[in-house]
Amino acid sequence: MVNRDSVIISHHARVRMFERNISTDDLLSAIRAGEIIESYPDDEPRPSLLMLGFIRATRIM
Repeated sequence: MVNRDSVIISHHARVRMFERNISTDDLLSAIRAGEIIESYPDDEPRPSLLMLGFIRATRIM
């Protein structure tokens, strides 16, 4: 199960999430339902993944 304690969000990612109005809950939902595109087990300082996931759609009128 993916939860807040099992995901490390970098400063860069936090800034981008803020710019795009993506919450931590949105991110966790996208991870839970998403698809792993590529895995980088040797990344430093820790392993990472490239994922495809979607969050709620907001329609602006």
